[in-house]
Amino acid sequence: MNRALAAALAALALLLAGCAPSPDDGVLIEDAWVREAPPGARALAGYLQLRNRSDAPLALLFANSDAFDRIELHQTLHDDGRMRMVEVDHVPLPPGETVVFAPGGLHLMLFAPRAPLQDGDAVMIELTFSDGTARDLRFEVRDVRDRR
Repeated sequence: MNRALAAALAALALLLAGCAPSPDDGVLIEDAWVREAPPGARALAGYLQLRNRSDAPLALLFANSDAFDRIELHQTLHDDGRMRMVEVDHVPLPPGETVVFAPGGLHLMLFAPRAPLQDGDAVMIELTFSDGTARDLRFEVRDVRDRR
């Protein structure tokens, strides 16, 4: 390969690298975990924190994993002293803000686990955002009864 072609390819690679979003741009994801459930449970809940570090509004659109039949985005609502869960079609992530998925609020509803999950296990879940990015994330399985 001649020098001119090598220099042109190196310049093109740098240009393309500058155009690609970095995992550090956009959404910072922290404290991803799944609540351990009794053996045979048909649904589990996943929690995390999402911080939109961009200047543009973003949204979490959906999640999926080979470890579950399906995953839905859910919000727990409190109506007249009763709690109920409703599916939401997306979760807005305003610029500069952190959205917390926690017990009693937003959560990932993880249906039909394909294998039993116990405290200390981990499961991979892919999150897809409105800017077209998809991130594979490791969720730790926790037995919250032992954490006081």
